[in-house]
Amino acid sequence: MTAVQVKYQLKLFGVRGAAAYYPYCNPKLDANIDVPLLVLIGEDDDWTPAPLCRELQAAVSKVAPVEMVFYPGAHMALIDYRA
Repeated sequence: MTAVQVKYQLKLFGVRGAAAYYPYCNPKLDANIDVPLLVLIGEDDDWTPAPLCRELQAAVSKVAPVEMVFYPGAHMALIDYRA
């Protein structure tokens, strides 16, 4: 979430939007989002807690729209490639 903050002025570099897949949301530090953002996260993830993203969604600045998709029953997935 840090990468899409206003202080990095992404719009000046032509960035028009971003997507975050299972991000760690910090409502106190990540609210100044500069570009439209799509967040995809598992509702039951215990590594990147969805409740923090819900708090961020409520706290986010009105500079850019933020859409969040919470997948019910989804956890953080680790893939074992040895199989």
